[in-house]
Formats: sequence, structure tokens, C-alpha cells
Amino acid sequence: MFLTPLILLVFLCTLPWLFGIENRPIFSNNKHAAYPSILTADRMVLLLGGDARGFPGIYQLPEFTENMGCQSIGIYGGGGTTEYQVWAMLDAPRDDLRLEWIVAGTPSAAYIDPKFDPCIIVCHQCPADLKEIKGLPLQISGNIYSLYGAASNENQ
Repeated sequence: MFLTPLILLVFLCTLPWLFGIENRPIFSNNKHAAYPSILTADRMVLLLGGDARGFPGIYQLPEFTENMGCQSIGIYGGGGTTEYQVWAMLDAPRDDLRLEWIVAGTPSAAYIDPKFDPCIIVCHQCPADLKEIKGLPLQISGNIYSLYGAASNENQ
């Protein structure tokens, strides 16, 4: 007898959090949220928390990779960097693609394959003055993700 009203009360108390999450609403309400419903939004919009205008580097990665004919991609960033966004943008895992971390000065550095020579490096939150990584010049500067690669696919 006491359990049913308690369950109902808890359910009613969760409604603001269930339907009122501004940046990832279950049902989009243009009056309260400028974001689409998580049920209908594009996967990458949900993954990155915004559309292509906010993440020019990562959204250009598939086309950049294809244009360069690149199959070896390095990921460069700090301790908070996640690689899932890179994998998702490239529709990986794929047999024709190799993604590796480029790290130094960490315990993971012991596992680096010295033969890995990326033709593209995806840099997460790199300083604006970083114009080159491992000999690859900055090609696409993004506010969070920047892409480094040779001007042509001659390094393949």
C-alpha cells in the first residue's frame, strides 16, 4: 500500500531530468531546447555534442583521409583525449585502416610500434601555434580537432 505511492512519487520527481535535459532531450521542445531529440539526432551530433560547424577538423577527416589515400592515422592528444570520435568518423574498425596513438613520456610509450609511420595525425586540443607533428604540417585547423598531413599522398 505504501510502495505504489512511493514509486509514483519517485517517477514524478525524475520527469524534469528525464525530459528536461537541455543538450540531449528525449523529446525535442524548441521552446526549451535548441538540440534535436536523441531519438532522431545524427549519431555524430550526439557523439560530439554539436554539429559540423563546431568541429570542422573531425568532420573533414573522412574526406581528408580519402583524398590523401591514407591508411595510417595517428592520434595525438593529452590524457583526456578519447579516440572513439575518430573511430566513429572513419566508420572503423576497418581492415584497410590503422589507427595508433602517438605518445611520449608515458607508460604507454613502451608499446609504440617504431615502424608505424602515419600519413595523417588527428590532434585533439593542440595549441594553435603547433604547426607540425612528426614532420606533418597542419592542414585543417579545428577548434578541438586539427588534422596534420602531407600536402599530397607522396608519403604513402
